[in-house]
Amino acid sequence: KALYDMLTLQVANATAHEWRRHYRAAIAWVDSQIGRVLHELEARGLAPTTLVALHSDHGWSLGEHGEWQKFSNFEHGTRVPLIMRAPWVRETVGTRSSVLAELIDIFPTMAELAGAPLDPQTAASLDGTSLAPVLRAPADAALARALKHRALSQYMRCPRDAAQPQKANDCLFTDRSQIAFMGYTVRTHTHRFTQWAAWNGSSLRSVWQQPRWPDIGEELYSHVGDDGSDFDRYENKNCNASEPNVAAALRVLLHEAVANGSAKARVDLVLVP
Repeated sequence: KALYDMLTLQVANATAHEWRRHYRAAIAWVDSQIGRVLHELEARGLAPTTLVALHSDHGWSLGEHGEWQKFSNFEHGTRVPLIMRAPWVRETVGTRSSVLAELIDIFPTMAELAGAPLDPQTAASLDGTSLAPVLRAPADAALARALKHRALSQYMRCPRDAAQPQKANDCLFTDRSQIAFMGYTVRTHTHRFTQWAAWNGSSLRSVWQQPRWPDIGEELYSHVGDDGSDFDRYENKNCNASEPNVAAALRVLLHEAVANGSAKARVDLVLVP
């Protein structure tokens, strides 16, 4: 009950500031623990030959769009950090990349960087793409844009009242066969497109049209000029009606990607020494 209340209530400014302080404290504590691990690698002389990859499994909202925690398909809920250290790839030291990436890319990336490239048959069976080319040439913006064209995420909704699907719609502790909607979102270099589809609990697949829910929503947000530094500037205006050609193209891209079974989190890639 307390968690449900926290997801739905109007949060006072003083409470919001307190929660943000708690979040900062948690991040600082985790950062110190990561430092302990890296220090131990140094102390044992293993740092120069150890590949390190750090990531989270979801994003986190701190009041943006009136959202808290991770329960959305907005950028704050789906975008996660990815920090990689491969000391023998000197080009990566202290650099960042704008490449679109997904968590499913981590395994093939680490395999290649560790000198254990996957055989063609195994590589073809994976949904992920190795990001190693970008790590070896982090300054190549054209390569970063060409390596991946989109990243996918998904999140579900379970409205209690069909007449007001925007309210009381979390799926906490709900069996996947009982989910009402699945929201799929695709992120490109310039836009995020999200579509909400009815969910078939028997086949565990989305149903793109269903009479019971005639007004399935779509969202299109421009990220032109977004360098990731302003958490409040983007995804405030739904451009689905004003940019119909973009929405149509991304709708096709989204449906093809979902049909191929790939829907994972987008990551923000950071390369460190």
